[in-house]
Amino acid sequence: MVIASKVKARSDSEKLKHLKSSSKDVAESTAQVIATCRTVSNACENEDNADFSSLSVHESKKKEMEIQIEVLTLETQLERQRKNLFSLRKLQYANNESNA
Repeated sequence: MVIASKVKARSDSEKLKHLKSSSKDVAESTAQVIATCRTVSNACENEDNADFSSLSVHESKKKEMEIQIEVLTLETQLERQRKNLFSLRKLQYANNESNA
């Protein structure tokens, strides 16, 4: 859009200057979002490789329970999505049979 506007607009246009400035701001903001996502992603990867050897017995049990809860939550979500996939495929099959 910016390139098309540069081609069509006068070079001294105030609106074009504003558009260029806005485009630059969007690019900078996008770069910041990407950098933040990478930082968070790296932090999550480091957390996944946590060293449990320094945990006390209580902390170890607590962490074990948290991980079990997370596993059960993910398994429940996975089962729900499998059911959705099954329903979708069943509907697609029924539609293909009726169109044939």
